Amino acid sequence: TQVLCSPLTRAVQTCLIGLAPLLAGEGPRVRVVTLDPNLREKRNAMGKDSSGKWVGGKLQAGVRTTLRALYDDAPERAAPLC
Repeated sequence: TQVLCSPLTRAVQTCLIGLAPLLAGEGPRVRVVTLDPNLREKRNAMGKDSSGKWVGGKLQAGVRTTLRALYDDAPERAAPLC
């Protein structure tokens, strides 16, 4: 199974949280989430919502940090996503 996702931070977080049962579960699993810049929102002249918070290698670390913070009260739920 192949999963494609926009590289925007909120899209990556939503993808990982929404697919958590397939990423961490027993049985058929998603092994890789491919970030595709062609799936980004179209930038408009004044919009800041289509600019990523992190770029390149910092994206993975940033997403891990925010997911760990989100699941601070249940770190075992964040572990498979990070």
